[in-house]
Amino acid sequence: MLRALKGVLKGIVPSTAKQWLKQKLYPSAASATPFSLRESGDKVDVLLENKVLLKAPWQLRGDVAAIFEDRQCCLEPFGILEQARKGNGVLLDVGAHVGLMSVLFASAAKDNRAIAFEPSPALQTRAKEIAAMNGVTEQVAIEPIAVGAALDKTTMLIDPVGGYVQVKRYEHSMQTEPKQIDVQVDTLDNVSSRLGIRGTVIKLDIEGYEYEALKGAQRVLSQHHPIIFLELHLDYLEARGIAPAAVLEILQQHRYSFCSLRGEKLAARQIVGSHWNRFHLVAIPDA
Repeated sequence: MLRALKGVLKGIVPSTAKQWLKQKLYPSAASATPFSLRESGDKVDVLLENKVLLKAPWQLRGDVAAIFEDRQCCLEPFGILEQARKGNGVLLDVGAHVGLMSVLFASAAKDNRAIAFEPSPALQTRAKEIAAMNGVTEQVAIEPIAVGAALDKTTMLIDPVGGYVQVKRYEHSMQTEPKQIDVQVDTLDNVSSRLGIRGTVIKLDIEGYEYEALKGAQRVLSQHHPIIFLELHLDYLEARGIAPAAVLEILQQHRYSFCSLRGEKLAARQIVGSHWNRFHLVAIPDA
């Protein structure tokens, strides 16, 4: 009910009021983003403490700003960067989009690797371009597939403008009339075995397909115990008839606990009871 009410209010609440509500209802938001952006010719740099972390084409400044300049969203790349700096890590970037998190992870240490899972041909091309811009082509592998519960081929929808892929069209989710696209689906378990990798970190943002992705990662979860940065799309899952609690239950079965992006412990009921459409959290394997 509260999530539905939020959708109704979205178009009528003034922007100043929205910002006030965000500050009150997102206690995990950072007081200020630790990152800064610098435009230089045809590219935009992401900096932390005056050090360039990654570069992206200028045309993607909006995408970069949405991740690194937003006080809530910036906490995820900061957390992923903290893991990346440990070195000798493997990021499974599920829903890689243009590969910013993969490049960030790979750039942090020469012995890091990132596997970028992205079914959109347009976004795959961008991800390869950004990896090349940052000199990490050898460390970032693009897997042109969707991640799901089993090896399969299916039809999904692609936004012709944004280029992103969804399993179905959700309300207010696509800029233009979507087109159908044939997508190869595979599991994290299968890909991990095929590539001979042991993921240390998973970033999972796949527009309401989280349940299937985790169902196909039983061996990865039970044997590899990666830290998971999860964007749980509560409204999209419910639109598909999947209870968000079912996603968390998969993780709990493998002895995972939950916290906010700032490290505050969270109970599953706090997450699924949120009135926000999306919930960013970290799933941590119990020692």
